[in-house]
Amino acid sequence: MMRPLTRLRDERGAASVYFVVVTVGLLALAGMIYDGSSKIRATHQTELAALEAARAASQELTGDVIAGQTSTVDPSRGAAAARAYLRRTSHEGTVTVSGNTVTVTTTGTWSPTFTPFVKGGTVTGTASASPEQVGPS
Repeated sequence: MMRPLTRLRDERGAASVYFVVVTVGLLALAGMIYDGSSKIRATHQTELAALEAARAASQELTGDVIAGQTSTVDPSRGAAAARAYLRRTSHEGTVTVSGNTVTVTTTGTWSPTFTPFVKGGTVTGTASASPEQVGPS
C-alpha cells in the first residue's frame, strides 16, 4: 500500500512544466514589449510627418513680408507645400491654414507583429506651426 504514496511524491518532469510555463510567459512579454515599441514608433513617425508638413507650409509666406509688413502664410501655397510633403513621405493627412496658423493632422496604420490578441489600428499625429517674425538684431 505504500507504493501509491511513493508515486505521488515522484517529481520527475516538474522542472519541464515549470520551464514551459515560464518560457511561454517570457515570450508573450517580449512580444508585447516589441509590439508596444513599434506602435510608439509608428505614432512618433506620424507626428513627425505632421510637424514637418506644418513647417513646410508655414514657410510659404505672402509677399507682404518683403515690404516689411507682418508675415502671413499664403493659404493655397502653404496647403500645397504641406500636401506635397505628405505625399513624399507616404502619409495621409489633412491641412488647414487659418491666418498664420497651419494645422496638419496625419494618420497611419499600425498592426501588431507578435501579439495577435492586441488589435491594430490607426495612429494619428497633429501639429501646428506659425511663422515667427524675426527682426534685425
